[in-house]
Amino acid sequence: MAGVLLSVILATQQVWVATEGLSDSRGTACSAETFTAALQAQRPNVVVRPWSPQSAADVPPRQALRVRLSQRDGSVVLEVEGAGRSLVRTLPATDDCERDLQTAALIVDGALDELGLSPQAPTVDLAPPVPFRKQLHVAASLGAGTEQGAFGFVPAFDVEAAVRYRFVEATLDLDLGLPSSTGFSLQSPESGGGSLSATTVAGEIGLGLAPRLGPGRLSVDAVVGLQVAFVASGPGGEGGVFQRTPQTSEEPFGGLRLGYSLDLPWGFFVEARAEERAARRASFGITGASFPASGGASTVSMPLFSFQGIGMLGFHFF
Repeated sequence: MAGVLLSVILATQQVWVATEGLSDSRGTACSAETFTAALQAQRPNVVVRPWSPQSAADVPPRQALRVRLSQRDGSVVLEVEGAGRSLVRTLPATDDCERDLQTAALIVDGALDELGLSPQAPTVDLAPPVPFRKQLHVAASLGAGTEQGAFGFVPAFDVEAAVRYRFVEATLDLDLGLPSSTGFSLQSPESGGGSLSATTVAGEIGLGLAPRLGPGRLSVDAVVGLQVAFVASGPGGEGGVFQRTPQTSEEPFGGLRLGYSLDLPWGFFVEARAEERAARRASFGITGASFPASGGASTVSMPLFSFQGIGMLGFHFF
């Protein structure tokens, strides 16, 4: 927006260009007209006119910017005057005069931003800055998918609250993994068997980036949290006496989450995401039991790494 306004302001002024003492085997390559065309290509919205300092018939007006490119003592000197200020640059002389003109045009193009505003130029009020609250985006979502539970993949459900400032986001999640189970058998002199099931609940906070990518947003978040596993044993056949006392494990974890979201009408959005977690391997045991999943040991452990894939439906409050 600011660049458009500057172009409008500069279009109300004129830039007069002249060349002196430049020589080139191609003749017209050193003319003021060629310099005019080079500068006009850089600033098409600015009125550029050639002139000759030796001619009194065509003199730049007082408020115009005056640009002069001349050769002095083996060097090419560029002078820009206007708005009560001036700019002087020395360029190395080359055999290619057209190259000097192109270089000078680039320098003048940069100088216009500084020298192009005269006291007679109109003033333009820029739009006020966007309030901080307007740059915050608060959302809530819920979803379902699958996750790697204590003893296998199970259905999972998630609830999330998120806040984003520009492309930095923070999230708070609570998810539930339905029970997963593993079997065991009782060792002699006892007989029978049973199963050990675990239900997991996890709470996590995340911090990351959510830049625009294509039609939606790609989110990359680092997450930390606490996972609680509720483990209980039950009979799996006739007879047998074994431990039925519930067990609980609380393990902190860290992980990485990737997601991609698309906005829908009326403030809704959908998101697909995947998360990988790492936590200490909690172990659970049954006295006198043998777990095939752990090679016949009397204890079985949760995985060190666990994966979760969730589809979310959410709403932007503002």
